[in-house]
Amino acid sequence: MSGSLLAYLYPHIKGSQEDVATLSLCYIISQSDILRSQFTKLVGEKLQLTDVTSLHYSTQVVGENKERPDIVGVDDTGAERLICEVKFFAALTDNQPNGYLERLKNSNNSGLIFICPESRNIGLWNQLLTLVNQQNPKVLSSDCVDINGVHMSIISWNELLDTL
Repeated sequence: MSGSLLAYLYPHIKGSQEDVATLSLCYIISQSDILRSQFTKLVGEKLQLTDVTSLHYSTQVVGENKERPDIVGVDDTGAERLICEVKFFAALTDNQPNGYLERLKNSNNSGLIFICPESRNIGLWNQLLTLVNQQNPKVLSSDCVDINGVHMSIISWNELLDTL
């Protein structure tokens, strides 16, 4: 790694817990090819996506409708393939999840994953399913659905950190 995580975070610590966690996660996976590969593999498996092997990650990438997901993964062609939304206990925004699903709808083999504390996993997942219910999601597993070709899933911080 080129510098310490704390040195990287210092100018950003004014933000919320979610902001600090997002910046930390993106920094760590951007500094290590092995961790980036493990992260991509884990979320790809969780989202049941095929051919998601090499992504590059950025934070706070503003979209056409001013939506600003926490982390965006792009492939070597620059296509957005993955949106990661970090949640602790903040409420969902107007773009979550439907605005982000709309943003990904033209990307083949793409996904939206929410990362949250284990204690919030079930409640947040049920809330997300309620918000996408009108789009007739296809259930792929107990924690993964396909909404018009975009996969959506949820993962706990514990599962993520245990893998990394």
